[in-house]
Amino acid sequence: MTQEKKNGNLVAIITMFFIFAMISFVTNLAAPFGTIWRNEYAGSNTLGMMGNMMNFLAYLFMGIPAGNMLVKIGYKKTALIAMAVGFLGLFTQYLSSLCYRSDQQSPLVFSIANLAYFISSTLI
Repeated sequence: MTQEKKNGNLVAIITMFFIFAMISFVTNLAAPFGTIWRNEYAGSNTLGMMGNMMNFLAYLFMGIPAGNMLVKIGYKKTALIAMAVGFLGLFTQYLSSLCYRSDQQSPLVFSIANLAYFISSTLI
C-alpha cells in the first residue's frame, strides 16, 4: 500500500510540475510577442503589452469561478480541465499565426492572439 501511495504522489507531483510550467509559459509568453507586435504594427507600448493585460484580465474574471470549480469538482478534475483549456489557448495562438500575411498588417492577427492569451489564462 505504501508503494501505491508513493507512486500516486509521484504522479501528482509530476502533474503539478507541468501545470506550473504551463502557468509560467503562458504568463511570460505575451511579453516577447508584445515587442514584436509593437514593432510590426508600429504601435505603442500600450498595444504591445495588451497580451499581458489579457492574461491578468482572465485572472481577474476567472479567479472566483475557478475556485468554485475546485470546491465543486475537486483538484484533479479542475487541473485536467485547466490543462485542456491551456492547450486550447495555445492552439488559438497557433491559429493566429496562420492568419498572418506579410503583405498586410491585419488587426485580426492581433485580436486572435489576444483572445488566445485570455483563453490560456482562464483557468490557470
